[in-house]
Amino acid sequence: MSGFNVLIIGSGPAGLFAATWLERLGVNRIAIFDRNRYPAGGLLNDGKLNFHYR
Repeated sequence: MSGFNVLIIGSGPAGLFAATWLERLGVNRIAIFDRNRYPAGGLLNDGKLNFHYR
């Protein structure tokens, strides 16, 4: 995989926080990979199994 300056594994709260701060520091080629279909690692659910806000 070429063309990226940073690769972040996991789109949970820590991964999204890292990507946000890297972008603020001027890093503009960031790739985020996660095993789940939706990002945020459960941060955007209300406790119901398999429910996500869209």
